[in-house]
Amino acid sequence: AEGLEAGRAEGLEAGRAEGLEAGRAEGLEAGRAEGLEAGRAEGARETRLETARNMLAMGLDASIISKALDMSREDIKAIGPHTRDAEQE
Repeated sequence: AEGLEAGRAEGLEAGRAEGLEAGRAEGLEAGRAEGLEAGRAEGARETRLETARNMLAMGLDASIISKALDMSREDIKAIGPHTRDAEQE
């Protein structure tokens, strides 16, 4: 009976350690995936802002840029002083 109890305790401790390790690995993987997704979204946003800046520098209207890049006019106007908006002229 004593050996059985010791075996159970040892098995329980090993199971806990294995569970903790598996949980940590799963948490790290989920964190990496979330970080990659956030990084991709930020990269796409930065690309759209850069494209909007270039379009503004080319003299395109904010309304055209807004439609082309699926951005609000307010966001485009906040980019810089070159903003033109044909609907307000």
